[in-house]
Amino acid sequence: MGPAIGLLELSKLSKGYVAADAVVKKAQVTLLLTKAVSPGKFLLLFHGDEEAVAEALQAGREAADATLVDETYIPNLDPQVLRALTSPVAPVPVDSLGLVEAYSAASGVRCADLAVKHTDVHLLTLRLAAGIGGKSFLVFCGALHEVEASLSVCREYLETTGMLAAVELIAAPHEDLVAALVKPEET
Repeated sequence: MGPAIGLLELSKLSKGYVAADAVVKKAQVTLLLTKAVSPGKFLLLFHGDEEAVAEALQAGREAADATLVDETYIPNLDPQVLRALTSPVAPVPVDSLGLVEAYSAASGVRCADLAVKHTDVHLLTLRLAAGIGGKSFLVFCGALHEVEASLSVCREYLETTGMLAAVELIAAPHEDLVAALVKPEET
């Protein structure tokens, strides 16, 4: 089984740490993020093999109880998504940009995975909640028709979940804009 990812968003910080403890006690997973973010939410992000992540997610969900705001489980996660979450993305030539803004971190991670799996695009940025009001923001690049197709996939998914904030396309972006988008977040 390939790598999987689990993400829980909670409305209470204290419950977030309780859920994090339950997750790591339940299964052999690696915590990627345990962080309080605005507006008063807690993000818990972890990865491991599919079975371990599924078990840990269930334990975290139970510990979160009524404080659970959103969640996602992605088995067989595309490697681009994990790289975007854990390390700076190397510069690549950019023809067109797709920008997606979602109302939750979980829906943004799911969109990133859908975008890179359904079309030939490269994930440049995946920001989760901190400093952006609890939302998620992802940017991918590729040929214009590929970016348009990815935006369509993301829009369709986010509309069905009610998490769509915005979807934008920038054809032939200026190199200064691309550099600003891939610049690591300041903490």
